[in-house]
Amino acid sequence: MKRKHIIWIILVILILSAILLPRLLSGKNQNSSPANQAGARSNKPVTVSVQIAKPTPIQEKILVTGTVRASKDIEIRNEISGRVVKVFFKEGMNVKAGQLLTKLNDNDLQAQLLKARSNLKLSIDKEQRQKKLLEKEIISTEEYQNSLKDRESSEADVQLLTAQIEKTAITAPFTGVIGLSSVTEGMFLSAGSKIANLVSVSELEIGFTVAERHAPSLQKGMKAAYSFSNNPKIYTAVISAIEPKIDDATRTIAMKARCIDPDDKCIVGSFVKVEIDANQHDGILVPSNAVISDIEGYKVYIVKNGNQSVPKIVTTGYRNEYNVEITSGINPGDTIITSGAFMLRPKSKVEIRAAGDNE
Repeated sequence: MKRKHIIWIILVILILSAILLPRLLSGKNQNSSPANQAGARSNKPVTVSVQIAKPTPIQEKILVTGTVRASKDIEIRNEISGRVVKVFFKEGMNVKAGQLLTKLNDNDLQAQLLKARSNLKLSIDKEQRQKKLLEKEIISTEEYQNSLKDRESSEADVQLLTAQIEKTAITAPFTGVIGLSSVTEGMFLSAGSKIANLVSVSELEIGFTVAERHAPSLQKGMKAAYSFSNNPKIYTAVISAIEPKIDDATRTIAMKARCIDPDDKCIVGSFVKVEIDANQHDGILVPSNAVISDIEGYKVYIVKNGNQSVPKIVTTGYRNEYNVEITSGINPGDTIITSGAFMLRPKSKVEIRAAGDNE
């Protein structure tokens, strides 16, 4: 029995040795080889591209979306109720300011006006007779004032009915294009019913909003370019109005730009892309991949002593699809690393790629 135990123990030892010995040898080799490789890598310079920091002209472009609007765009509605007697416009036609569009029935008002004018004539005659009697001191002042009051009341009745009759004639308040009709002859309209839209297409404008950071660089009179998604033509507008306050919810400011050269393709309500050139100045531009973001903020690497990388914390300004403006942290003449910056550490050795070499 003891002999069997000894044999089993020997077999277990042999099996464990066969399994663990190769791993121990492999681990020893790995411990020695990566150290040598790491040392070699630490001494090997990183190949980078550079550029010399120098101020260049920067033309900031503000890109936003907007909507084509008419300077005058209203819904024409009737002020008083009544039956439509006649519709004088056709849908889509050009109308002039003051042109009659719709007429409501005013027969009852005309009858009331006729009666009011008759009462006014009687009150005028009475007031004039009472005035002569007062001059002769036949009647009292109070009696004359009552007749004068009756005359003024009659005049007010005539004016009220005249105004009511004028409201039965619905006219165009300004020159423009009339839209689709919502009424037909014979229809009874309650007060405030929609008759049609009226749009002044001769004076179009673009409504848009910009972020508050752009507000200081924009002012009335600046030009803006706008275009439609299905039309390659570029149109021009001029900023005509700026909202005096920034919206608390969106942190944007609303603006209007008057269209200089609209055509038939500029339809009210259309979606447009707006581009404004603003804040032209000189600044240092670097490629976007040269700027690294970390917990300290933004930083770039510059070359010192010919082959050593040194990080610089910077602040950024304007940026576009490819470049970023550096507003502080580097000086003109600094050699900025533009590619390979993500592989660097402070005081890493670098090898500057010659111009024309493939990256």
